[in-house]
Amino acid sequence: MSGRLYYDDDSSGDYNAGDRPIYKRQVFLVPDNGGAPIYRLTDNDGKYSFDIVPSSSSKINWKLKPSLKGDVLNSPALSRSYYDLSAVNNNTSQDFVFKGIPPSGSNVVLKGKIYKDNNDNGTYDTGDVVAPGVTVFLRNATDADAGNGGFYTTTSDSNGDYSFIDTTGGVYKIWFALPDGKKETTSSCNDNDGVLPDDWSADNACGGIVFHTRTYLRGSTPTMDFGYTNK
Repeated sequence: MSGRLYYDDDSSGDYNAGDRPIYKRQVFLVPDNGGAPIYRLTDNDGKYSFDIVPSSSSKINWKLKPSLKGDVLNSPALSRSYYDLSAVNNNTSQDFVFKGIPPSGSNVVLKGKIYKDNNDNGTYDTGDVVAPGVTVFLRNATDADAGNGGFYTTTSDSNGDYSFIDTTGGVYKIWFALPDGKKETTSSCNDNDGVLPDDWSADNACGGIVFHTRTYLRGSTPTMDFGYTNK
């Protein structure tokens, strides 16, 4: 079972060069019996794929749902149910097409790098080593406090890079899964110069997990790198 999430910017009804894929977003298979949803992340082309189809002897219904909120052009697909996924062909395809919105000023695009800060200076530079496979957490407080979701996770890629796209804007809180026995060296922990990317407030002096907070409007492209070293 596979498909794609994308903005239909040219309003053609098909995915083509004029459209933008929606990457690193969760797509869920949600059972109606209260069981845990299964999810996959879209890749850089907006594609997702459920390559392992769970069987269901109790004939429960499953719904295919994207995590992205927005004006969905194929909204009937959001309520589409699969009766006994063991009988679903893996080649089943379902795209989620969102209404095209102007690329400029349309999203908050937050990105950064996770790295081993070997010289403990809070900046990625010569001698530091990228850290792939590290989980990064993002909470849009504006959405979450209103009960509208707003919690996202992703992992750093082979270059230590990560990114989020959010369509709302508001107050953001970001942190990462600090490895055991390490401390964070991110310069915003003790920084007061107000220069990006150090202008995120930090809730402590980086002795453990640190929550960094900042408000961003749609159209912003903030950066937040995370360095860590031995305690």
